[in-house]
Amino acid sequence: MPFERTLAMSGMTHTPRRSRLLHLLIGLCVLVASLTGVATAQADEAGRCTARVIEQPFGAWDDWADYFLAPGGDFADGGVGWDLAGAEVVAENEPWHVHGDDVAAVRLESGASATSPAICVGVNVW
Repeated sequence: MPFERTLAMSGMTHTPRRSRLLHLLIGLCVLVASLTGVATAQADEAGRCTARVIEQPFGAWDDWADYFLAPGGDFADGGVGWDLAGAEVVAENEPWHVHGDDVAAVRLESGASATSPAICVGVNVW
């Protein structure tokens, strides 16, 4: 006869084997629920990834790495979607024109910051 114990409040009888199986099933349900959430988040994130132009704008300084401009990063629209905390969009460009003849830039004084909108980044996601 297997070891049995009775829970005083419920009147139910459990064997250690049933208890382990119950814990395993609960753990499996939690795991499946969390993976479903991750998969949904990844699908949502992938849906926001759009084609972008890959450039090597710093070749003049022997930096041939691939870069892409953040959404609204040319500031032609005045910084819509960016969080400009103490920063301002100005009608100037940096003297090297690394991204062409952009007509605007963001000026950051001491203590200011400019945070871009969300960007989709991943391995081989262009």
